[in-house]
Amino acid sequence: MKKNVYETICKNLMHCIQNVLKPNTMQFFSVSAKGSDDLVTTIDIAFEENIITQLKALYPNIDILSEETHFTQPKQNTYFTIDPLDGTVNFANHLPLYGIQLAFVEKGITQVAVVYLIPTQEMYYAIRGKGAFCNNQKISVTTQPAKNTLVFIDGNHQQMFANFAPKLTNDFLRVRMIGASCVEFTNIASGNAGGLLLIAKTPWDYIPGCLLVTEAGGYIEQHDDVFICGATQEIVHVIKKYV
Repeated sequence: MKKNVYETICKNLMHCIQNVLKPNTMQFFSVSAKGSDDLVTTIDIAFEENIITQLKALYPNIDILSEETHFTQPKQNTYFTIDPLDGTVNFANHLPLYGIQLAFVEKGITQVAVVYLIPTQEMYYAIRGKGAFCNNQKISVTTQPAKNTLVFIDGNHQQMFANFAPKLTNDFLRVRMIGASCVEFTNIASGNAGGLLLIAKTPWDYIPGCLLVTEAGGYIEQHDDVFICGATQEIVHVIKKYV
């Protein structure tokens, strides 16, 4: 596809998000258990259904990979990813750290990413080769050394923080576990944090954020389900020695 097509896709993804965020949309919801250590709300389901409907109307021939209903890897290598509410546990407990994550993957390569942090009304987006932006302002990663920056840990593993936090504390200013990759990736892309150690098996959790960070000047290393994200190569190296 031509670059202007990616720009159109990016704008359409942003419109899809804006169209689900109607006044009072998130005031009334119910919560259900999802597996042994996760939750799903009626907002997750409603947002996903709405976004899928919009995307199918715009791009009927492109597959969709999403968290709640279309979670089987598409046979084609070109598709959209949807995480309708990343940080559901935070949202269900009224912690304002959550958002919506969308991406467009073409022939296995992520071309467009859009992440919207709902509580702060921050719209992040990136187009491969065009840079990363927040509310139309270009963003970039920090150049500070690891010892001056925050590092995030994330993943659905109860012992993950206990295992890695003491080690990473040796090299970073502070260690944080947010529980929403959308918040972690966007903070690295915008220069507010230095790194992230993420264990993720589901593409909608990492595909948008990885493009945002690399387009903002950062680095990503993937080792199976382990993602090492750093604003600098030094930070990636520091995290990697503990993995």
